[in-house]
Amino acid sequence: MSDHQTLHPFSVFGHYEETGQIFVHHVQARNPSHAFRVVAEKYHDSVPTFVFKGHLSDGKDFECAGESLVHSETILEQEEVFS
Repeated sequence: MSDHQTLHPFSVFGHYEETGQIFVHHVQARNPSHAFRVVAEKYHDSVPTFVFKGHLSDGKDFECAGESLVHSETILEQEEVFS
């Protein structure tokens, strides 16, 4: 397999259109653009937003504001959670 065909680990972040639930999908892809395509082909309701090289883990390598999209007004109103 030539270098441009070699698969590498990527973490693709985004959310699901219908529910707003945030996801990170670990995929094997040739490059970041291909990683977006791999996710789009498998999860048709997804809105892939960004990609990182490697497989990142929630709570260890990154943290989300919530399980779904969180508006800045909610963050400002919940000082006990976001301080």
